[in-house]
Amino acid sequence: MHKIMAFSQSAHKSQIPINCHLCDIEKNIKWKCLECELLLCDNCKIKRHPRIKNSNDHRVIDIKDVGLHGEELDFTSIKCRDHPGQTCCLFCKSCNSLVCPTCVSKVHKKHDLIEISEAYNTKKDNLKRGQRKIEMGKSEVFTKKRLLERLKNGENVKYTRVMGDIKNQGEALKQFVDKHVEKIRNEVDQDRKTVSQSIDAELHTISRSIQTSDDKNNEIEDLINNTDSAKFFYEVGKIENSMDVPSPKIKSTYKSIPDFVLGKINQSNIGLLQSKVTPLELIVSIQINKQYQTEHSEVSNISACSDNSILINCSLDEKFMKVKPEGKF
Repeated sequence: MHKIMAFSQSAHKSQIPINCHLCDIEKNIKWKCLECELLLCDNCKIKRHPRIKNSNDHRVIDIKDVGLHGEELDFTSIKCRDHPGQTCCLFCKSCNSLVCPTCVSKVHKKHDLIEISEAYNTKKDNLKRGQRKIEMGKSEVFTKKRLLERLKNGENVKYTRVMGDIKNQGEALKQFVDKHVEKIRNEVDQDRKTVSQSIDAELHTISRSIQTSDDKNNEIEDLINNTDSAKFFYEVGKIENSMDVPSPKIKSTYKSIPDFVLGKINQSNIGLLQSKVTPLELIVSIQINKQYQTEHSEVSNISACSDNSILINCSLDEKFMKVKPEGKF
C-alpha cells in the first residue's frame, strides 16, 4: 500500500514517462496488477499478463485508481515471535496476541481463539472508535478553549470598566474633599476674625482704663512733689475725692475657634471591591453512539435500568417492554 501510494505521488509530481513492465516498449500505461505490482499497457494486460501463473486470481486496476484501492493485508506470512520458523495462524483474545500452532498446543489450547482477519477488523474498529473518541475530546477541548477565551475577553473589558470606576471615584472624592476642606477653612478664618474682634474690643477698654490710672497717678505724684503749700491744700481736696479709678468690666466667656475633629477614612467612604465567581457555562453536545430499531409505532418514554436493560413505553400502541441491547451502549 505504501509502495503504491509513493509511486502514485511521485508519478503525479514528476510526470516521468514509464514503459510497460512486460513489453518495456509501450509508454501508454493503463493498468496495474496489485499482486505482481506490474504496470501494464492494454496489449500486455490482455495477452502477456494472463500467462503468469495464477494470474486469474490477480487484481488488475486502472492506473488512475492507484492509491484509491487498498491492498488486502496478507495474514498468512506473519512470523511467530516466540517460535522462529512458525507462522501465526490465529489470534488469542485471552492473551491479546498472535499465536502459531506451537503456541496453541503449549499455552493457548483452551483460550478464546479467533481468525487473524477477525482480530484485525476488531482492532481496526477499536482504533476507529478511539479516533472518534479523541475527536470528540478534541472538540470538547476546543469548546472549553473558546469559552475560556470569551471569559478572558470579558474579564479584560470588566478590568477596563472597574479601573475607570475607581479613577472616577478617586477624582470625585478629591473634588469633594478639596471643596469641603476649603469650606471649613473659610469657617475657621471667620471664627478667628470674630474672636479677634471681640477680644480686641475688650483690650481697648482695658488700655483706656490703664491710661486713666496712669494719668491719675501722675497727677497725685505731681501734687506730692509740689512745694507750694497753699496750692497743695487747695488741690488735695479735689484729688482725694477722685482717686478711685473703676476697673473695666470684661466678659466671663468668649467664643473660641472650633477644634478640628478628624473624620474617619475607610473603605465605606471610598468604595471597596466585591469578589464574585463567574460560572463557566460549558456547551454540552450530544452525539449518537448507536441506534436500535423497535417494533413500536413510537417511543413515548425510555429509561435505563441498573442491569443495562432499557424500559420502553409506547403510548400509541399501549405497549410496554423491557429489552437489553447487545454490546455496550
